Amino acid sequence: MPYRLTPKDKSFQQTVRRIAGEQLARAIEEARAVPPDPNPERETGSTTDTGAQNLTERQRVHQLRKRIKKLRGLIRLVRPAFADFDRENTALRDIGRSLAPHREAQSLAAAFDDLVAAYRSDTALPPLRSQSVTALRRRLVVPLAEETGAAAPVIEAAATELAAIAERARSWKIRPKGAKAFAEGLADTHRAARKARVHAVKALAAIDTDPASPQAAESRWHAAEALHEWRKRVKAHAQHLRVLAPVWPEAIDPQVAAARALAEDLGRHHDLAELVRALGQDDLGHHPTRVALIDLAHTRQAAIEAKALAAGARILAEKSKPMAARHQALYKLWRAENGKTAKGETGDTAPAGSLPPVKGWFAAKPGRNGDADS
Repeated sequence: MPYRLTPKDKSFQQTVRRIAGEQLARAIEEARAVPPDPNPERETGSTTDTGAQNLTERQRVHQLRKRIKKLRGLIRLVRPAFADFDRENTALRDIGRSLAPHREAQSLAAAFDDLVAAYRSDTALPPLRSQSVTALRRRLVVPLAEETGAAAPVIEAAATELAAIAERARSWKIRPKGAKAFAEGLADTHRAARKARVHAVKALAAIDTDPASPQAAESRWHAAEALHEWRKRVKAHAQHLRVLAPVWPEAIDPQVAAARALAEDLGRHHDLAELVRALGQDDLGHHPTRVALIDLAHTRQAAIEAKALAAGARILAEKSKPMAARHQALYKLWRAENGKTAKGETGDTAPAGSLPPVKGWFAAKPGRNGDADS
């Protein structure tokens, strides 16, 4: 079943329970997947329908973190209506943190390899010495990988914790019901994304561009952290839209794609920032390869920043309250069109073919500085 509403869901509470149950089941299956057989000629069992069997340790960590982010995004959508939010969000957050060092080691290696490939594909740049690149990669990646140790015990512990959450998820209570279950959480996350964008813009404007300045590196890192926080909010908003997309897929699916693309760009920016920070370590010395890669990383970051700010301005142009009210209205209409008036949600549907009036949808009253978004 998909990470979105379905006509079979009798209530929004059932939607949340169903999606959570599916994501948790897949996460546990992927966590306990059989690693690839080092001897492919040996007879092995059949793969599962989900393809979880034969995942590498690296893939298992990656998949687990993706599932956890989806689950945290899901419950954030109903946060004001979910009494157990703090407990479950903390549990999921702690699992994610336990896996983070292993994922960071993987991300650093991938970012380094991608940057080197991009450098070598640019014929206008002077060539890099292969021996120098190999030595630098070893200095960066190997110590971090050794420091994190084996991921298998951490993955198994994560699977155990996820199983406990899955048991609780079967009886999660979402109150109030219907569109009110998600309206406030949707608006809160959207508002947080808008505010995070403003903060990111200010942080970027404050970057010290003087390479000789002792504050230059720190100001760049501060801006990168602001963009990373923005990414988290954008990703959560994209997840919320994805859940609600069936109420008007023709209009919402493109918004989901745009928000996810923005989050991906901001993720690449953060990977580059982490790489630059690692390359900036004093013990690496003033090596030409190191300096060349840092310069290219800054160039690529600047391109991402320009693209992200333009895309973000459009994706988050609408005020949060009317945006949430619009999705409330569309949800009610969608339920009516699908003949759903679930027990406990009576009165939360609109006549098929009509949208109920929503206060502040088209013309929210402006507040200070013309801002209608309180």
